[in-house]
Amino acid sequence: MSDFAKSLDKYTFELECEIKYLKRKRFVKLLMCNGYQRNEANQIARRVWFKNGHYTYFDLLTLEL
Repeated sequence: MSDFAKSLDKYTFELECEIKYLKRKRFVKLLMCNGYQRNEANQIARRVWFKNGHYTYFDLLTLEL
């Protein structure tokens, strides 16, 4: 382990963030704003719902298509 990595061991970071949940309609509209057609956006929304059980802004950022 490098000296830099060892120096980071003594520091701890805590990140607090509020998870903002979206309704399906808003999630699909945001996908459509990013250039997806309505059918594609609905398919993606279905996939995200079955995988996570909810929609968040983080889901929009981390789509694995």
